[in-house]
Amino acid sequence: MIVTLTTRVVVADLAAPGGAQRLCHDVDALALPVDHVINNAGFGGAGAFADADPDSLERMVRLNAEAVVSIARHFLPRLLGRGDGGLIHVASMRLAA
Repeated sequence: MIVTLTTRVVVADLAAPGGAQRLCHDVDALALPVDHVINNAGFGGAGAFADADPDSLERMVRLNAEAVVSIARHFLPRLLGRGDGGLIHVASMRLAA
């Protein structure tokens, strides 16, 4: 069986305030069916956690937690309504002690 898929990549700064909401708006503006959402977000830094800049840590949390929840809440009802689809969230964080 051969399956033809159409993929759209929508780029957004999910660590920026309101970034997840802008992403959802941009995807909705495409007016295409959404079968799967792949959220591949990442944010890195170097150094010890104790020395980390509080603003950088806030951006990291916004990206790795808040954006994931916002995106899932936005698209999940649509996927459940279809009875199919999936949410895939990829994130990583490494901090030294």
